Amino acid sequence: GGPMIAFLAEYDALPGLGNEATPSRSRTRGGVGHGCGHAHIGPANCGAAVVVRRALEAMKLGGRVVVVGCPAEEILWGKVALADRGAFAGVDLILTSHGDYQNAVVNRPCQSARHGEMVFRGRAAHTGAARGGNALDALELTVQGLERFRAHGLPGVLVEHVIRRGGDMPNIVPEEARLWVFFRAASHSEAERAYRVADQMAQDAARLTQTSVRSHLISACRGYFPNKVVADVLWESYGSWGAPPWKKSDLDWMRRLSTEASPGETFVLDQGIQYLDRGMDAYAQDDGDISWRIPLGRVNWAMPRGVPLHHWSTTALTGSEAGAVGPLHCLEVLAGAALRFFQSPELVGAAREELELALGDTVVAAAEYCRDPEFWENPAAFWSGSWG
Repeated sequence: GGPMIAFLAEYDALPGLGNEATPSRSRTRGGVGHGCGHAHIGPANCGAAVVVRRALEAMKLGGRVVVVGCPAEEILWGKVALADRGAFAGVDLILTSHGDYQNAVVNRPCQSARHGEMVFRGRAAHTGAARGGNALDALELTVQGLERFRAHGLPGVLVEHVIRRGGDMPNIVPEEARLWVFFRAASHSEAERAYRVADQMAQDAARLTQTSVRSHLISACRGYFPNKVVADVLWESYGSWGAPPWKKSDLDWMRRLSTEASPGETFVLDQGIQYLDRGMDAYAQDDGDISWRIPLGRVNWAMPRGVPLHHWSTTALTGSEAGAVGPLHCLEVLAGAALRFFQSPELVGAAREELELALGDTVVAAAEYCRDPEFWENPAAFWSGSWG
């Protein structure tokens, strides 16, 4: 008997963020590094699960603790795919942690997101004798269209893109060009509409330039569905532990790093605790999609404001002693909250009831993500821009 509570062992590295654990730019071999503290989320959450499991045995409490390994968070793919494939079957409650700029319990939504890659194909040629079929022309027309349309046609939608392949030399007409587009919006439907607009623009651009285009959806996910029951239990635990216990040497190290990463900015680090239940966070998370199906709660540990979350300085902080203080503290907060749920399983039922009542008649559609086997069998093909 007893509930099943899952901890998310999240991990994900990003290209270009590699750095030694020093308060200055010192690139690592290979160049990849963990943004947002992902290198700490997995170990901290696993540690919480171990603590809780041992406590259940010692206290002779019923219930199960599970750990779900969660890769590919940064492309909002991992947990969406895992949930669709049954990784969370039977789970009653999910707990996790994350790096941010506040020591906080999060009980507010974040952005929904949809993103994918558009692959334009044309005919290679010397630019001095080109006769149409320029894949880069099609890509650039699409980007120009999105830039001009976003102000009036996509209000409130964050539109981001990167050109992953645009050619090798200016005087060679490229036969392939790749555009990765990313949309974040307050609602799932707004993000979906923005993606449809981009797809139509790409089709029109391909037609005008005598090229072809294929759109490859990477993933779509909803923002967090807040759950007050779960958040209140987390807040009770955070309140008992207080803020992370940084030493003076930790603060001095982070101050040096912040100055290096953001010259001229004042050092700011949240050294209190907060309950965030107003407004909307600007990021998107793939566990947001799960929170529409299973009650989910999250706690944050703070990093200095001068350390951008997707930046080499976050990787440096993650590898330092100072960077370990926050996630280790969240380990204790999560463990305390989980034990409270196991001791009072009616709270788990109350969290489920809150979710069901809040959803009402809303039907949560099936997960949307790339199902191409190459995507997970050969991830290097994705990052090199040769997949699809």
